[in-house]
Amino acid sequence: MRTAVLWSLLLLLSCGTENDGLDENGLAISGSAQSQFARASQLYWRGSLSASREEFNGVIYRFPGSTLAEDARLAVRRIENELRETEVPGDPAGAHGVFRGLSVTIVGRSNGRTVMEYISEKLSLRGSSVNLVYDSQAPEVTVVLYRHGHELQARALADSLSEWLFRPALVEHQGGGGLIDAVAPGSGGIMVVVGTDARLDN
Repeated sequence: MRTAVLWSLLLLLSCGTENDGLDENGLAISGSAQSQFARASQLYWRGSLSASREEFNGVIYRFPGSTLAEDARLAVRRIENELRETEVPGDPAGAHGVFRGLSVTIVGRSNGRTVMEYISEKLSLRGSSVNLVYDSQAPEVTVVLYRHGHELQARALADSLSEWLFRPALVEHQGGGGLIDAVAPGSGGIMVVVGTDARLDN
């Protein structure tokens, strides 16, 4: 399944979208089946699974006669399988059950307090232990950092942040154990850096 989606994406990117329009995050603007499929594929490869699934569903329901609709269906099934892999068996929280018992440090500047507290509340409701750290020198870009062995949780958290926040449209995740130790020694395996780009609404 992944091969069909990958070849379709490579074909689209080599030909470009109909208007080659990109938004502020470098994502294709979904005005046609081709550009929406390209946007969905970009989101998938950037790790934003739920947002990618929504865009692929958009191809299926907005452009049912498109030759890309079948590839979009295959992609949706694959994404749903990947999301199920993050579930904890018997956990009613579903895909977000991966956060249960997770220790998360949220770092940001004081003017981002509202967003930081919002994220903290979301994670606490899903069973995470959360520590807030205010740092006037915190980075300006929102990103999820993780220690070795926490890539799965970081991917799920970055995906969730992309749903919870109006901006950025997607949140990256990357290894950052050394940075975690420097900013919050002794903290858990995940750190969320809330940058000045984070917005709850428009």
